[in-house]
Amino acid sequence: MSKWKFDARAPDASVKQNDERIDAFGSFVVRAIREEDTVMPNTNSVNLNSRVARSEEILTSDLDDELAMMSIEHGTYSGLDAIGTEIWHLLEKPLTVSEICDEMMARYDVERDVCEKDVLAFLDDLASDHTIRVVEGAD
Repeated sequence: MSKWKFDARAPDASVKQNDERIDAFGSFVVRAIREEDTVMPNTNSVNLNSRVARSEEILTSDLDDELAMMSIEHGTYSGLDAIGTEIWHLLEKPLTVSEICDEMMARYDVERDVCEKDVLAFLDDLASDHTIRVVEGAD
């Protein structure tokens, strides 16, 4: 599961410069940023009992087996690989992280502990930039 992200900000916005490609579009600069170079506060800690849902403000478009996502509110454009896209499609209705892992284990030959670790890390990343949210009914 991987995610890429474009961040559209005014040219004077401070963004870490490591490994970023910068293209100018009018008075804005679009930066392709490695995810590990960005730090956003995560107020939605995700655990196996968390019930998660898509954020309603995210616009999406399927691109073959990948997904492009845009947040107008946060000015970000990001994408998911094929497995991340499968998880996104599972979130058409709120699910617990454990339920997501059950579904992914039914689709792929993966040990439960590995699946849980990977899915938790992926969902925690999505929660950190408000792409998903923890909803009522979470433990």
